[in-house]
Amino acid sequence: MTYFLDSGPARSHHTGPIALRMFDPLPRSPGCLPARILARLKEHIEANIDCSLSMVELASLAGLSASHFARCFRRSVGVPPHAYVKQRRVARARDMLAATNLPVAEIALVLGFSDQSHFTRRFREVTGVPPGAYRFQNRSADMHV
Repeated sequence: MTYFLDSGPARSHHTGPIALRMFDPLPRSPGCLPARILARLKEHIEANIDCSLSMVELASLAGLSASHFARCFRRSVGVPPHAYVKQRRVARARDMLAATNLPVAEIALVLGFSDQSHFTRRFREVTGVPPGAYRFQNRSADMHV
């Protein structure tokens, strides 16, 4: 904490020194969303990964306007909200592809993608390989172990 002393008569009618207390700023994370709100948003996204998640819905959950929320989320997480949701969906799809025998089309629908084609484009965008090839690589790796 920093203290400033002021004994000038222009400040008040007191004759003694007046201590003005200046507080050091609270330590903040690099982002502008508080940790508890960010945790609540991530929980909401994980719980509703199969639904359509709109920017307005996430912004209202954070108590911010959509544009301010998008800026704050990007500063806090490192990617825009839409990209984060896409990454989380693809991460869940990778788990499902490796652990289940569900068809790729069914995984796409379960995770909230509009169709298999859309899912395949987004999956390849994030991982660099299509879902079928990813499943084959992970299955062959499991069989050799």
